[in-house]
Amino acid sequence: YEQHALINPRFGPNLAELGIGRVLEGDWRKGRRALYQALMADGIDDVAVTMALGISYLGDGQFDQAHETFSQVMDVMPEEERALYDDISLIAARREVAYVARIGGEQRRRFLEKFWTRRDPTPITAANERQMEHYRRVWRSKHDYGVAKSPWDKRGEVYIRYGDPLHKMSSSNPNFKQPRGIDNIRERMKNSIYGFN
Repeated sequence: YEQHALINPRFGPNLAELGIGRVLEGDWRKGRRALYQALMADGIDDVAVTMALGISYLGDGQFDQAHETFSQVMDVMPEEERALYDDISLIAARREVAYVARIGGEQRRRFLEKFWTRRDPTPITAANERQMEHYRRVWRSKHDYGVAKSPWDKRGEVYIRYGDPLHKMSSSNPNFKQPRGIDNIRERMKNSIYGFN
């Protein structure tokens, strides 16, 4: 994408992919630069680019700018996609999930507003960091765990519920000193995703 952006700096889709890729890597400023260039070009999904822009502000600690960007994009987001970001079933108590399933319209909107207000770590600011973190987790799950199954597989559900892992392990980076509880959780998740065999 970088090479193509150098050759054709006005081709929006490549600039969008370059910006989104940089945001996924945590390169907030370079990602934002490419995303702003993409917004000036034609042929892009404005919602996807603007959502990534909000994620970049959040990652950079610019909470007010992230809040403003998320507010703008949520207003124009297609209803089906907006439902993914508004879904609290993976993080709410069972009684809250059951209640949300029974209500709709204005009553549902007011309930969700109160739900997020109760979880706001800094209620004196306009930005609700916990709600924006939820948006980030949903966005990340769509990108990282939504290839084989839409909108995401079981790993995406775990990511939305618990967030970033404390340690990532791979065959090239084993961690043999895991607490037993972590091994038990990993085993349960593996069995629920892949079965016992």
